[in-house]
Amino acid sequence: SFSRGASTTKGIDLLLKKRWSKINTWVNYSLGYSTNTFPEISENRFYSFNDVRHNITIVASYKLKKIQFSLNANYHSGLPYSRPNLLLNEEEVDPQFLYSLEYNAYNNERLKPYMRLDFNINYRTSFKKLNNLRSEISLTLINLLKSDNITSREYSLDYDEESSVSTLSYVQNSLLERTPLFLIRLFW
Repeated sequence: SFSRGASTTKGIDLLLKKRWSKINTWVNYSLGYSTNTFPEISENRFYSFNDVRHNITIVASYKLKKIQFSLNANYHSGLPYSRPNLLLNEEEVDPQFLYSLEYNAYNNERLKPYMRLDFNINYRTSFKKLNNLRSEISLTLINLLKSDNITSREYSLDYDEESSVSTLSYVQNSLLERTPLFLIRLFW
């Protein structure tokens, strides 16, 4: 089934760039608010799943002849999620269905902040004898510091038949740990 509602997003971005002979840097800061209104789900306005309040990105690169080194750091405040409560249904006779999940508020909790540092080394050259065929070889290490960047938390109700007990559990989804990325590109 579908619910009818509206989303509102407001924000501001600030970008600072500085270039020296062999070094390029830029810093980006974003401040944002994103909310939803769905009367069928909640009487109150609530934060959108993609509500990132603060986002800071810092990039620096250094070029040495045909080789370029770069660092990219990204930090943003934690994403919102909903934490349910166990609701007792005293009229239910089957112990497996004695409890259900109840959400008193939507997206009123925040995951821990996101932090990622990437490193890249890139080599570009051209081959004049091959009709100016150009090539690029790149090695990137994504999430150099192996930060555990959680992007969502999903709750479920688990029933243990042996003990006849229902418990609230959750699964967290994370982005990549340290990941190498190797690229070879030919273009003309």
